[in-house]
Amino acid sequence: RIHAGRTIASVRQLKMLCKNTGATINDILICALSAAMTTFVHGDQTNKKQTTRALLAVAAPLIEKKNNLLGDLFNNFVMPSLDLPILDQTYSSRSERLKTTKARLNSLKSSTVAFWMVKIASLLESIGAEALLTESQLRLFSKHSCVISNVPGYDLPVSLAGQQVLQFQTFFPNIITQILFLSYNGQVTMTISAAPDFAYPVQQLLDRVAFEISDWFAQEHNSSSSGSSASMNKAPDSSSSLFSVCS
Repeated sequence: RIHAGRTIASVRQLKMLCKNTGATINDILICALSAAMTTFVHGDQTNKKQTTRALLAVAAPLIEKKNNLLGDLFNNFVMPSLDLPILDQTYSSRSERLKTTKARLNSLKSSTVAFWMVKIASLLESIGAEALLTESQLRLFSKHSCVISNVPGYDLPVSLAGQQVLQFQTFFPNIITQILFLSYNGQVTMTISAAPDFAYPVQQLLDRVAFEISDWFAQEHNSSSSGSSASMNKAPDSSSSLFSVCS
């Protein structure tokens, strides 16, 4: 396996993009990752039948209290399937790709798939049919390219053995490639634990995601600055209130 990671953005950059686009941080990260993957795809990119699917690790409410040593630290989650917006020819701009990303993630949020996945898993465990669960999970993994997870970390710096921790990188050697986003002290890192059959060059993919977010931030920042300059140079409408002109 290949393990690699790097800082890809600041939390401030991501929050500004969220504010300007009406998106969530998950939307921005998935959109940037999909755009980065597109640059490494070969062949006919207009073939809409080609699909890159990912399993998106999301938290699920506890159906029942787990009586074990982990207690409240027990983490229950499910992994619904997400078609990444990569090869569709209509993604001629970031706004188009982001629109599709938001729609697909919103569909997952409003879906009952997480509830039923937890219920079915609990039922199979209760009747001693874990083997069926394991078999179905292996089939599920085989139909996807990677697992994607986004986890918030510490907002402030922490110390280990008397030294300040500069960066967190988390690697998880899953059955298929695992992509993890983790925030810490105002920065966001991306790590990849790539399976041998992962179709993308790992370090170049990390660099490309960082570039996508940086370029996107610069574009939005310049657009906001231009809009502010235009507003300052425009003569105020005498019919507007003072509040409206100042805002």
